Amino acid sequence: MAGVSFEVDAPELATALQRLGVLPYLVRDHALELHERGAKVAEDAARRRIQHDKQSPDGEPWALWAAGRGQDVRPGQTLLSDSGDLLDNLTSHATRTSATVGNNLVYARIHQFGGDTSQGHPAIPARPYLGLSDGDREELTQALMDYLEQVL
Repeated sequence: MAGVSFEVDAPELATALQRLGVLPYLVRDHALELHERGAKVAEDAARRRIQHDKQSPDGEPWALWAAGRGQDVRPGQTLLSDSGDLLDNLTSHATRTSATVGNNLVYARIHQFGGDTSQGHPAIPARPYLGLSDGDREELTQALMDYLEQVL
């Protein structure tokens, strides 16, 4: 992915599954579906942050527009959702061993981590939208539990 990605790492999934007391053979037999559920939770969380929360997974509010920028903003425009491209290009991918959510737009990385655009503009502050909050981890656990209840 050329832009930026976040992998729902194995320890997060494993911790969620451990909390549920899941037997290893269930994880093996349903690995793809479990990782798909994890990817969906992470993608939904990123979408929610861009559309509504306007804060990092750690709960830190995003930096506001630069001073004076408010006059240049079109009605209805909010942080990270000017054209909707960042939101529209969020993707998730799952395999039997991993779950990843990310964005392949070139500028997705600078919004996640911040930095200098080297175009004569002020540096862009980081506005992290990828990652899991504590609430997202609870949602991940619940999604995995719901899935396993369906297959048992």
